[in-house]
Amino acid sequence: LAHGEITGHRHRIADPATAEIWVIGGDMFLNVLADQATLVHDEHKPIILPHGTYRVWRQREYTPERTRTVMD
Repeated sequence: LAHGEITGHRHRIADPATAEIWVIGGDMFLNVLADQATLVHDEHKPIILPHGTYRVWRQREYTPERTRTVMD
């Protein structure tokens, strides 16, 4: 789903057969096809996502100077 620019770590689905990714008009969506899919990352515990469709976006950080995309 996302590759860390700084650490090289990435958010990914443990079993790719359980979900699919769509990009529509520049927006990314994750469609969990199975009863659940497991989102994994090296720096936190796995996250179980129930069946359904999810919008995926990059975390942003606000400062008075600007809004920036958080780097992993």
